[in-house]
Amino acid sequence: MIIPGHDPGVMLTFCEVSKSGDLEAARLAMIEEYEQLEKQPVTAEEVKRAVQAILKEREQQFADTESMAIQLSEYRAYGDWKLFFYHRDQLEKVTAADVQRVAQQYFVPSNRTVGLFVPTDKPVRAPLPAIVNPGKMLADYQGRKKLSAGEEFDPTPENIDARTQRLTLPSGVQVAALAKKTRGDRVFVNGQLRYGNLEALRGKKIACEMLPELLSRGTKNRTFQQIQDRLDELRATLSLSGSPGKLNFNIQTKRENLADVIGLLREILREPAFDSAELEIVKRQTITQLESGKSDPQALAANAIQRKFSDYAADDPRYVPTIDEEIEWTRQLTVGDLQAVYSTLLSGQTGDIAMVGDFDTDGLAESLAPVFDQWTSKVPYSRIVEAPKMDVPGQQMVIETPDKANAIYLAAIMTPLNDQHPDFESMVVGNYIMGGGPLSSRLADSVRKEKGLSYGVGSMFQAHPVDERGIVMVFAISNPENSPKVMDTINQEVKRLVESGVGPEELERAKASYLETRKGARSDEGQLASTIRTNLEYGRTMESQLRSETKIGVLTKDQVDQTLKRWIAADKLVIIRAGDFKKPADDSSSDK
Repeated sequence: MIIPGHDPGVMLTFCEVSKSGDLEAARLAMIEEYEQLEKQPVTAEEVKRAVQAILKEREQQFADTESMAIQLSEYRAYGDWKLFFYHRDQLEKVTAADVQRVAQQYFVPSNRTVGLFVPTDKPVRAPLPAIVNPGKMLADYQGRKKLSAGEEFDPTPENIDARTQRLTLPSGVQVAALAKKTRGDRVFVNGQLRYGNLEALRGKKIACEMLPELLSRGTKNRTFQQIQDRLDELRATLSLSGSPGKLNFNIQTKRENLADVIGLLREILREPAFDSAELEIVKRQTITQLESGKSDPQALAANAIQRKFSDYAADDPRYVPTIDEEIEWTRQLTVGDLQAVYSTLLSGQTGDIAMVGDFDTDGLAESLAPVFDQWTSKVPYSRIVEAPKMDVPGQQMVIETPDKANAIYLAAIMTPLNDQHPDFESMVVGNYIMGGGPLSSRLADSVRKEKGLSYGVGSMFQAHPVDERGIVMVFAISNPENSPKVMDTINQEVKRLVESGVGPEELERAKASYLETRKGARSDEGQLASTIRTNLEYGRTMESQLRSETKIGVLTKDQVDQTLKRWIAADKLVIIRAGDFKKPADDSSSDK
């Protein structure tokens, strides 16, 4: 990647090698790629591919107001905000000859640092770029036509429901479509297919998680690179992910390219290549990431706390494996395992799609139907219930991670709450006061601002839409030396909140802030598409969110206090601390 700036910057190339890999071989391979440019010059096709990818990223940044504001401020720091547009124009003019010329000028051994620097007797120095005067260069620059700004949309639950059209495809997949003018004519699609049942998915956890990744890495007619090239040409992103019994897909594109991206989605879902070489790439990437997690405090703490609240058998799709188990299961995974899930379980019979953005609702069913038509499974779908594990006693666990600068604190407590429970709204606001607020909370004010013990601290509350399974989690990142103080301070703050309750003014501020956050989330087309799709899955409309927010608006101090007393107790927290706690104290270390 290139790191830009006002002054000459750097091009950074890096790779991550597994613990068992050959780091020296990787270093030599990276250097060889640079030097191959002398023997195998870049092609026009490669340049076109790179330009398309960069232009797509810039266009998506420009369509996002927050991202665009950040980009313009960055380019203002470089000299002039108009450089952002000027750079785009110059990028479109780049040729293979230009790339080759720059590579020959700057990709020389003496201008490269590869961990170890070995000087040469007669180094070849790269030329010093001339200083550019942005004001002079951009004096007559006019830019291009304005990007479509979208419409003024009132993101109330009532208006969203009124503007949303719902239909069911012949295959059985449900669709909710909210057509509205958006910045840059963008369209956001959030979809999910559901398949299998508890017995059918036993022993298939890793295969279900890996299947979406392999589907996106090649079809019968396109390689992985060709898929990426086509997405770049369409200025689109298309991502797949999954878990046992669920396959998710997300799309972001422009109005005029929506039909083509839907066609590409169909090809990926219905005509997969199941290339064994691609599977090996995915497995290596996954294993490398998992191996790095074996010494990462955050990964180890998160895995440990998940396992505390899961007591399923190892072949159960709800089972939480250790990192070592997941590595071994990934190594053993075969193309046949993935094909078995695909051919016997996956289908287009059960699922939901939500679309938000600039598109034509006429003919929508006809364009989506071919993705799922005549795609069936003989195995009936049945949702797997996630039951709460309420018998976990309060406890503490310490995980040593030598030579890690930061320590992680994670604490959790399970509750039998779903988002329809009478205590749900009180718990949401109570958690917001405790540590969920983005700017201010009890934990942030005490642990970080007042005592300076952590780099970051907060809490979260999640509740399932149907299953009576809710969990409260508290997290903090600190210097390992401060970890015991962090734990004690958090325990004190939790006890104080539960015993003394919330303050009246504190409660009103939290309610107003939380409701404003919800409104902001509905203004984001991507988040809104996700919310609408979830509503489809559980047979709801935005009216359920309206009911919840109405309850929050009239919550009383007594309601919140009683809910916190009912479900939260400091002595019942399952606490995991991970870090290098055996390292000798360093007098020069920061207080944090």
